[in-house]
Amino acid sequence: MMIPLVKPTLRRKDMDAVLTCMVSDRVTSGPFLEDFVKLAAAFTKTAGGIGLCSYVSSILCAFEILELVSGDSVIISPLAPSVYMSAFKQKGIQPIFCDVDPHSGLLLPADVEPLLEQKPKAIILHHSLGYIHDLDRFSAMEIPLIEDITQSLGGMWNNMPVGSFGTVSLCSLSEENLITGGGGGLLLVKKRQHIQVLKRVLESTSEYVQLFDLNAAVAYSQMRELETFLSIRKEYASVFFSALQRSRHSILVQAEPGEQVPYSFPICVETSMKDVRQFAKKKGIDTHAAFNESLITMDDEIYNKYPNAKSLLLRCVLFPLYPTLGKKNAAHIAKVLSALP
Repeated sequence: MMIPLVKPTLRRKDMDAVLTCMVSDRVTSGPFLEDFVKLAAAFTKTAGGIGLCSYVSSILCAFEILELVSGDSVIISPLAPSVYMSAFKQKGIQPIFCDVDPHSGLLLPADVEPLLEQKPKAIILHHSLGYIHDLDRFSAMEIPLIEDITQSLGGMWNNMPVGSFGTVSLCSLSEENLITGGGGGLLLVKKRQHIQVLKRVLESTSEYVQLFDLNAAVAYSQMRELETFLSIRKEYASVFFSALQRSRHSILVQAEPGEQVPYSFPICVETSMKDVRQFAKKKGIDTHAAFNESLITMDDEIYNKYPNAKSLLLRCVLFPLYPTLGKKNAAHIAKVLSALP
């Protein structure tokens, strides 16, 4: 049987929360959403926020909180998720792309600073694959930051949690991520004054549908177990890294003082991505091109203009890594990693 690339970490505890919600007859609105947001805000040291029924809605709402209007521009990585393009088009926002560091896949402050001359209204920092940006230097730029912590929830920078640096922070709750609500998006704000702005935005339109309590019940249960999930992920990641060192391939590098999150296990192949993926498939392991659903894949101009991002698109492969993987499957993956062509 093929080992799937992603698998939601759903446990009996999650189902108990769902049953509690169903018995209460409050599946669309209720207390679980409030409890989930409070727990997430405490974990990330933010002031609070809201859960919405879609990830793209959380992005659009973030733009409104920052008072971005049609014609405004934001800086973003070509390797950020392609869903951002949908949000840009809906709001008339102009993306300013910046190439990434070839060693981490992240934006570098030194490369972003010259782009500030174009007067962007925000910088979007998608902490791709659990790797953390230099949040001290980006914070010092005195421009609003939108942190996307979907793949880095639980990560740290200089002993502070990711999500605590951005004016607004976002997290997708779809099934392939660190925690899931079966879909939807979480939006958190850094300061209490932005809570009032968020309330005004939500009251001014019916566009933003709050996360159903049934989904929030799952997300709340998942959030309570996040530290346990991350501990298991780190254990498997350590095993995989030791195995990969016996091959010719490498992994992305986290700069100090960041503490990355093992979102998945990305490797940068030194040979052929096709050969590596076919080898893994023959051994019963599902893999995926790490950035195949990112902004760089949506336009030839973006694809050809940013060589570091293009290189990672063509070389970076994800291997399975999640808490329910099991030691037997983990040992098998490690064996395959050490023998990759």
